Amino acid sequence: MILFAFFGMVPSQLTYFLAINAGNAATATILQFLGPVFILLYMALATRQMPRRIDFISITLALIGTYLLVTRGHLTSLRIAPAAVFWGIMAGVSQALYTLLPRTLLAKYDARAVTGWSMLLGSLPFLPQYALHPNPMLTLPDLGAIGFVVIFGTMLAYLLVLGSLNYISPVATGMLSAFEPLTATTLAVTRLHIAFGPAEWLGGILIVLNTLLQALPFKKIQGIQKRLIRQLLQKSKMQ
Repeated sequence: MILFAFFGMVPSQLTYFLAINAGNAATATILQFLGPVFILLYMALATRQMPRRIDFISITLALIGTYLLVTRGHLTSLRIAPAAVFWGIMAGVSQALYTLLPRTLLAKYDARAVTGWSMLLGSLPFLPQYALHPNPMLTLPDLGAIGFVVIFGTMLAYLLVLGSLNYISPVATGMLSAFEPLTATTLAVTRLHIAFGPAEWLGGILIVLNTLLQALPFKKIQGIQKRLIRQLLQKSKMQ
């Protein structure tokens, strides 16, 4: 639980907000979706198996997408702040850790207990911030915005993600979360008026596509193909 709180929960929150602060919500959310790539690399190392061909394709798509996103099509220079790129990639690493670390906990304990305790433990290092620094004067809309982030953007979001790990694989969880960058980008462009050109859209699509590819049932398809081949061979021998 301590490992999950301080290496999963806290980094996933902190790096994401730092990426938004250094860049924008759309870019931060898309870069966060590099998480499945880091999960894939970890699984390859843990099982000591070479990634599949589709895994190499996914990684290549993610790298190309990241390159397009951070350069905005100007391939010789960064077009967003280096800090935004760094924290966005760290958000992807943190998302991978957040997905991988609690699996043993969720096998024994309820997702609500895991979420609550990890958030409580993770908040402790930030308490001196409130004790040693003057707090800003918050208006009623400010308190409403903070409440929305706490309840909907944090508590429910993390609870639903952890709960899903009881039923589906970490990669499938990442695939189903692919709606998040689409929603964030759409809202950032339409409501926050953030400029998002063709290169950024293409880069974001490629990054999300690498997640979708990982969820496709290639093993099942290959099994069906092998059975069909065996049936055809048997028929040919009988003839």
